[in-house]
Amino acid sequence: MVMDAAKLREILKTQYGIKDDNEFDAAVEKSSGVNLGLFTVPLVERSRNGHKKTETAIA
Repeated sequence: MVMDAAKLREILKTQYGIKDDNEFDAAVEKSSGVNLGLFTVPLVERSRNGHKKTETAIA
């Protein structure tokens, strides 16, 4: 779905009551952010030769 700026502004206005850039900026500042951990997989540490070095996951 392709959305232009005018359509996004209409959605922000009707669904969230955000009418202008200042209100949008304030809402972003107030937000707690997005946890992207859901979309990641822990990595297993490996030695220089590529062999598994430890079972400890690093992220």
